[in-house]
Formats: sequence, structure tokens, C-alpha cells
Amino acid sequence: MTRMSRKRTVAGTALFALALTAGCIPKPLPPLLPSGEVLPAPEGPKPTPPAPQTPPPTEAERMGPVPYSGALQPGDPVQVHPPQRPLTPELQRELDALYERPAPLGPPPILRNPPSAVYAEGGGDIIRAVYGKMPFADRLPRERQIATGGMHHYTSENVRLPRGKIRFASFDRNLNDTRLSLDSMAIEASFTDEKGNDWYVIQTRVAIMSPTPVTEPWFGGVVIDTPFHGLTKLSTEAEPTVLCKMCSWGWAEVWMNGKKVASSALLHIMLTTDVRDKAANYAYVCYDCRNRPIRQIHLDVYPQSNLPTDYGGLHVMWQNSTWKQGTPEEIMRTTPPVAGPGVPTVVLNAVPTLRWSDTEIKVPAGRPVRFVMTNLDPQSHHAFVVVGPGKSIQHVPLPQGEQWTNMMTFDQPGEYQFYCPVMNHRGKGMYGRIIVTESLPGGTVGPPGEKGGEAAAMLTVPLSHSAHHNH
Repeated sequence: MTRMSRKRTVAGTALFALALTAGCIPKPLPPLLPSGEVLPAPEGPKPTPPAPQTPPPTEAERMGPVPYSGALQPGDPVQVHPPQRPLTPELQRELDALYERPAPLGPPPILRNPPSAVYAEGGGDIIRAVYGKMPFADRLPRERQIATGGMHHYTSENVRLPRGKIRFASFDRNLNDTRLSLDSMAIEASFTDEKGNDWYVIQTRVAIMSPTPVTEPWFGGVVIDTPFHGLTKLSTEAEPTVLCKMCSWGWAEVWMNGKKVASSALLHIMLTTDVRDKAANYAYVCYDCRNRPIRQIHLDVYPQSNLPTDYGGLHVMWQNSTWKQGTPEEIMRTTPPVAGPGVPTVVLNAVPTLRWSDTEIKVPAGRPVRFVMTNLDPQSHHAFVVVGPGKSIQHVPLPQGEQWTNMMTFDQPGEYQFYCPVMNHRGKGMYGRIIVTESLPGGTVGPPGEKGGEAAAMLTVPLSHSAHHNH
């Protein structure tokens, strides 16, 4: 066979197979048996039967053996542990305040009986503690020493300030952290730092609930005659143990050179026993300082406020201060109001049931007015809306127990409406009016309750402070 013949044979075979596959050529019929029956096709390979499935493991097989002995089995008797050691009354009160707080207002106030008040004015040398090593860092647990490197703004290193003043009036009515705290306070301070910057600090409201009420309680905002720091292990062991003639926590506005640098700074004020000595350049001279004279005022703005300072906060001390303690009525009657005459404060509270503590307030036109509002209604969330001619001036949410403080200015004389926009509270009578006049305001100033508070009446902004807005 020639090469051409072989190629033709291969091509023909391939073409025949393709035609057979496509059905163009009929398949040959199966062969017939002599009887005429069709010969059966040969059997192909039999399919393999599926393998039997293994059942899933039981929970006991999956968990494996118990890795310890003595585990309780069904039917075993209940193990009885030794009884708990009895708690001290102080710890029991702390635990009650921590765990038995009905949301969202927290526990009821544990009243101080009798209530107490302190008025103080700063005096003597003024120093500012700088950021550096704590002198008692070795008192801290090892892990905190490693975490902080022993650095803090409470240090023995300090600088003298050329001038400054501070005064406050504080009223301690309850002993525990609660959103229904009755404590109140007013404080103002101004000073010039070592670089020539002018600072002004004014507290807008007390901080009534500590985020860690057991290890660092805020006592509802104000506490009087209580040991703190150091050996008490409250707040930190790295600072000297002092007697707080008055300690407070609050939120403040901070101004530097006429410009507001913080509007909700956490402010800690302390009138304590003396922990520093002038002969030692005002370095710490004791660790347990509870029996020393009470004459130091500390103004501490926490570093979380991010002030334009070396560590974000401020710690200024007046070394030879004067103070007076008495009942709230005595302090109100015999001491000058903090911040003196100036821009007024209006106290307006949401009270049970679905009403405002006042329905008519008078304020001056074109001048800032400080509004302090608290939701004292334990049954409902509220809000505060002020509307003028065709527009809303302010909308403030007021959750239960919350307080809001801010400055408002009404440019035009006339009548403005305020109300609660929550559900149908306005229709049920929760509304009032603000009369803006050219004269000084009447309105509500008074104690923390339906009509406001002693400190609220004093928490006014001096004219020199309001002038900072124009610098």
C-alpha cells in the first residue's frame, strides 16, 4: 500500500467513526438467535456499593476525657463551701452602691446628716506641678509602675506662678455616687502661668457619677472631711495620704488667653492638709499627711481634656489658703457669692409629672445667660427646645438624671417659647415662655430641687469672663 493509500484509509476510517457517532449511519442490529430472539448485550462491570457511613461521635467522645478529677456527676451531693467572711459596713455600702443601682438613675442618695458646706479662698505662693516622676511611685503595684514608668503630673517638681486667685463654695448633702445627687458647688479660678499665659477656669456642673465608684468614688460630686489617696488606696497609692476638708469633681470650661480651650474638662478641686513645704521648694515632705495643717487648694484639670500644656492637663496649688466650714445656710449667709455680679444663671428642671419647674423666665437681650437644666423626673426622658420667631434656637436632650449647662444669647427682645418635644409632653402642659427684655432678668435661681440650688445661685459668670469672647 502506497503512502497515499494509507492516508486515505486513515481519513476514511475517521470520517466513518464521526458519521456513526452523529447518527448519520445506522448502527448494526444486534445478532439474532436461531429462535429469532435478540441476543442480550454483554454485561459491563458492576458498580461498587457505597461504603457504610460512620455515625457521628457522641458528645462524650467529642469532648474526650475530663481533664481533672473530682468533677460533679449527676446525682452527686451539692458541695458546701465555707461561709464568706463578714463585710465591713464601709465595703457593704460600696457594694450596695455598685450593684443595687436601678437603671438609669442609679441608687437613691445616701443623705449626709447633717449636711455640710465649705467656702475657701486661695492664698500664699502659687505653684504648678509639672509632668514627671512621682515621688511615691514605689507604692504602686508593679504592673502599674511598668505601665506608667512612674510618670505623673503629681510630682515634686514644680514651677512658681506670678499671680492667681481661686475661690469656691461647696455643699455636701449625700455620701454616694448617684444620678440623683443633691451635692452642688461653684468655683472660679484665674492665674498666669510661668510662660505668661492667662488662664480662667469655671465649673459648669458637678460630676455626680464616677466610672469606677468603688476604687475612685466621686461621692456624688462633693465630699467633706474624708481621707483620700495614699494609705486609703482611693484613686492612687502613689500620692500622699491627705484629709480632704473638701474634694469635688465636676465639668468645667477652660480659657487660655481669652480663647476657650475646653468646654467639658474634668475638674478636680481639693482643699487638703499640707503635703509640701516651702523650705523644700514645695516638694512633698510626707506620705501620711492627715495631721498637718489644712491650707492647700489644688486645682486639677485631668489630662484627658487635652489642654495646650506639656501633658494635656493643669495642676495648680495655692499654698496658704483660708476656709470656713458650716451648714449650707451659714455659708450662704456669711460668704460672698462665687463669681460675683455678672451674667445670670437660669436653673430650669424637669420635675414630676411632665412639667417644668418654672413656666416663665426673664432674661436680658443681647447678653449671654447660663442655663443649667436637670431632668429630675424619674419616670421619663425629656428634652428642651427653645423657638423664636420661626426658628429653633436650641434643642437639648435630657435623659433621666442628666444635667446640661451652656450659654445662650437672645439677640432680640420679645417672647420665646420653650417646651419638651418628647411624644405628647408639650400637649400635656410641659411648656413655658422666655421673656427677653432690655432689663436684668428675674427667672429662677435657687437650690437643686424644683427651684434650683445654693451653688446654682452663685454659679454666675463675671463680666470679665464674658469679655473674653471678644478678644
